[in-house]
Amino acid sequence: MRKVARSDLVTLVLGALSIGVGLTTAATVASLRSDDRVIALLATAIVAGLLVAYFDWRATLRNRLADPGNHREAT
Repeated sequence: MRKVARSDLVTLVLGALSIGVGLTTAATVASLRSDDRVIALLATAIVAGLLVAYFDWRATLRNRLADPGNHREAT
């Protein structure tokens, strides 16, 4: 039997937490009027997009710091 790595456990917990937040957001949005629903979904989409951009930037920065000779010099 394979021993579960700590990173796998963190990934599973974060995945379950993300699903829980998504379901909570869906339940909250479903109870709003149509005008408020559009605003809430737009705000959620903006926050989700910003989070994706942040984590992409962070991964790029981490890769750059791990291998400093692998990026272009500023001109």
